Amino acid sequence: MLIADAFTDWVMPAVIAIAGIAFYGVLGWGILQLYRWYRRRAQTALERAYAGLQVHWPAGRGDVTLHFHTYYGFFVWFTQLEHRVALPADQARELLKRLNRLNLTRGLLCPLVIVVPLLSLVHYYGQLRSLRRQEARQLDPAK
Repeated sequence: MLIADAFTDWVMPAVIAIAGIAFYGVLGWGILQLYRWYRRRAQTALERAYAGLQVHWPAGRGDVTLHFHTYYGFFVWFTQLEHRVALPADQARELLKRLNRLNLTRGLLCPLVIVVPLLSLVHYYGQLRSLRRQEARQLDPAK
């Protein structure tokens, strides 16, 4: 009887505690790996958005400036990145289109899912208007 009492009084709760700690440790490790994987995928998507473009800062002669925010996340966290670059006008439109597409895909999994598409589209059209104004100013410096 003494061994059975010791087992139920001390050993069994210790085994349950160790199993619980192991379970939550593995769960936490899995969540961390999922976060890192998604963050790497988002960084790769951002790198692809800039691929093949002549991006620099500050603006040189014949360049336009672009200012845009991207959002990505996964249900409980999100990241907002500011992009402020100078590049030729045709490449600026291409980059703007790519960054907006990134918002409309990666941004749909972040906690701001209701706000991101609307915010991105409003900012997208505002930047298109800004690019047109900058191009007009380059063509007619008197403006």
